[in-house]
Amino acid sequence: MRASEATGRAARPLPLFYSVSQAGKAIEACCQDLQESTSHGLRLSTINPAILETEIEVQRRRPATSAPRGRFESVSRCLQSQVPSRNPTLGVLIASLPELAPFLPSQSQHQQPLLVYIDAPLLAFARVVNDVVRICVALDFEPQGLDQALRHLFEHYPDVAGRIENTQEARLSANEVSFLLNIEEPGNRERSPDHISFLIPNVSQNMHYGYWLRPSVVDVQGERVPTPLMTWWLILYGLSMLARYYPTEWIAALDPDSSEVAVLLDQCMSEAMRRVPMLMLDAIAAAERSFADVDK
Repeated sequence: MRASEATGRAARPLPLFYSVSQAGKAIEACCQDLQESTSHGLRLSTINPAILETEIEVQRRRPATSAPRGRFESVSRCLQSQVPSRNPTLGVLIASLPELAPFLPSQSQHQQPLLVYIDAPLLAFARVVNDVVRICVALDFEPQGLDQALRHLFEHYPDVAGRIENTQEARLSANEVSFLLNIEEPGNRERSPDHISFLIPNVSQNMHYGYWLRPSVVDVQGERVPTPLMTWWLILYGLSMLARYYPTEWIAALDPDSSEVAVLLDQCMSEAMRRVPMLMLDAIAAAERSFADVDK
């Protein structure tokens, strides 16, 4: 990552992505049942004139073959992260991360993360009530009734949709919908919202203000959202390929005088240098713990 800081904006995505890819080898090494990957396992589709609509293809290993997986699929499997079954666009991936979504162009139509709160009366008991808590989701529009609010969640936020315990218990107030959520999942021994893989704590100035719920990155009903780390992996791959193979279009996209996404792209690179090392350290530590558990 230090190389990224010393590199100019035009070439910065290259060391950013390759530092992530190299760290992925350490994660692969912790997974005993995986062959070491020999390729990225990703491909940039033909560049779209609207940079954010450029698609990233995930090359999945075919069943019943002995060929090694691409590194993205291999590390995703090791970290139990969803591998997209269709090609996500850069814009959809960026919009799914709460640290980047606010910098999208104002006319963006992509779904963005929603703030989630634990209902105050249950907050003190959230760790002990049968793995179920009542949460409140702040929608980014005012729905015309509870049914529309729930349909919106079911369609665009698959990680939470399958965990709603009883829609009859759901409530709507203005743009906020609340319902009972099952937080039981493997590894969540603390039985706490802080340990739910798909809820990201919203931390501002060292204060904890609820959680973020991320939207789907592909139009496939019920398909889970890749983890933040693997979402960043896809974004940095896409940016690095643009910088390497489409330098004219990439330089134009970085020009703040003519490009509506220049600020967003700069923010992507700045946030990557800040966020990705912490996510990688957490992932390597989690992979090491899994390795240790297998060895016991």
